[in-house]
Amino acid sequence: MALLAYAFAAINFGTTLPTPMYALYDERMHFTVLTTTVIFATYAVGVLFALSVFGRWSDAVGRRQMLLAGAACAIGSAVVFVIAHSMPELLVGWLLSGLSAGIFTGTATAAVIESAPERWRDRAPTVATVANIGGLGLGPLLAGQRAPSEYSRSRTLTTFAVMSNLLGFPSPAEVAAQTPPDRDRAVDVIRIGALLGVVLGHTVMATSTLRDGVFVWDNLLTTSVVFQALTWVLQIMPLFFFAGAAVASWRAGGSWGGWLMKRCLRLYRPVFYYLAFWIVTLAVLHRVLPVHVYEPVAGVSIQLLWFLGAYVLMLAAMPLLSRIDSVAALAASVAGLYLLILLVDVVRLHVPAMAWLGYLNMTVWLIPGMFGVAYRRRLLDGRAALFLGGAMLGVNLALLAFGPYELSLVGIEGQRLANMTPPSLLLAGHAIMMCAFAIAAAPAIDRWAHRPRVWWLSAIGNSGAMTLYLWHMPALLLMHLAFDYAGLPRYPGQPNLLALSVIQLAIMVVAVAALFVALRPLENRPLPGWDGPVALTLGPRSAVVGLLLCIAAAATLMSVKWGLKADGIYCVAVMLAALVGARLLSYPKTPVSAPTVNGSTMTVK
Repeated sequence: MALLAYAFAAINFGTTLPTPMYALYDERMHFTVLTTTVIFATYAVGVLFALSVFGRWSDAVGRRQMLLAGAACAIGSAVVFVIAHSMPELLVGWLLSGLSAGIFTGTATAAVIESAPERWRDRAPTVATVANIGGLGLGPLLAGQRAPSEYSRSRTLTTFAVMSNLLGFPSPAEVAAQTPPDRDRAVDVIRIGALLGVVLGHTVMATSTLRDGVFVWDNLLTTSVVFQALTWVLQIMPLFFFAGAAVASWRAGGSWGGWLMKRCLRLYRPVFYYLAFWIVTLAVLHRVLPVHVYEPVAGVSIQLLWFLGAYVLMLAAMPLLSRIDSVAALAASVAGLYLLILLVDVVRLHVPAMAWLGYLNMTVWLIPGMFGVAYRRRLLDGRAALFLGGAMLGVNLALLAFGPYELSLVGIEGQRLANMTPPSLLLAGHAIMMCAFAIAAAPAIDRWAHRPRVWWLSAIGNSGAMTLYLWHMPALLLMHLAFDYAGLPRYPGQPNLLALSVIQLAIMVVAVAALFVALRPLENRPLPGWDGPVALTLGPRSAVVGLLLCIAAAATLMSVKWGLKADGIYCVAVMLAALVGARLLSYPKTPVSAPTVNGSTMTVK
């Protein structure tokens, strides 16, 4: 009952949240009295239509389905309000908002009353009424208090300004002021777009069930050829490496260890909080969960850290990658690595005893780094990049049709030749293709990124990129565990698979957004003992620091095989020891005050 009442109040809160904005919309769009009346009448029409038409539907189709429809209308209205530029768009937003309020008024009231425990049965109608009226009243009250008066003097005020203020983010104007005029915004948009694609892909693909007391964590790829084909679009991890290399400018003659340490300070800072969370959580779960449920959870807990290990190793190779200064050098580097990966695939396919050589193919992640350097130096124009991307798509299709490779670019059980772990020639070609298409699309993306709202979202998202990447997995894993124990597993063939998918997607949107708002400051706040000045010059000390960071990255990669159990614990211990050693060696010999990390930092390098 409590959760239903909360959802009821939250939906109604959202329907009236934009109300104080209409004086400001009036200033910006020059509304007449009639226009404002029509807008609010549209909301009333939506409410009345939902009450009269959908009022009894929940008795026929079920409370859950109607509440889901109401939540979808609420999400749709919020999106419309965020992007609204004109009165017709606002009318659509208010209509969806009214439909949401009307659906919830009838269905949620009944659901709250029906779900009330016996001792609360008499008070349930009061709870539903308080949730209803309280949510409607709090929306304009809080929005009106938090919208600063100085915004009313700006003709460029949009919903983003109020959203920023409510959530503690810098406003669009502040973000624009902090952005250098010559900044390549396309790279930031590519990075955050790839990240959101990863979060969405994991949410949609993940399945789980409790089978004979065993927690089975799987994905839809194992049974769906369609989803396997979609990995050719959704496998966008190469774009992370591409974007990182595009901005990670290495200067010849600098301290390799010091340069790498400065980048690892930001990258590993949120990882320490993440590991601390899992250590505490797994200590609790170990006592309350059966062993065959606990172990899969512990195994999945730090799987996402593979990216960090591979990414740091790519950054460690930047002094070599930065030597690519011509198209010929790019072609020779990419072709040489591509042929090496081909040779390794031939060996692991025909000599099973040497399958371990497949891990040499982790060098595939250097390919996006090469293209990132080429992009920064403008070695490829759009036409050449588009041609290269199309050619590599053709090569990959030929390898799929006539070679030993399988469709899915994400690892699944039963693959004769894995495409992801370890990487294959097919993934190498995919990386070339994705990077080439990104270079071809970059000018258009950059123009789009100059829109204030797009850039605000990109900047805010990138300021918490590691937060988004890391923390969506605990939310996803624990949500699946809760659904499984509630008797609502999501797996292929489940009768309510679609409904469960939509519900879980909605829960993840809310959960990830809340985690981002709450934990993003940790990513941008100096961590005592970790953050601080790095003072290294060329010499053995710099080389040792760089080597220790490479050891930490390799240990991070190895830990993924086991997670936070068995040998994975030793790998994590090696990672932490190497990081501590590198940090101690990189401190200046004389104490220097630590720099301040700006909470509105907009990029992750």
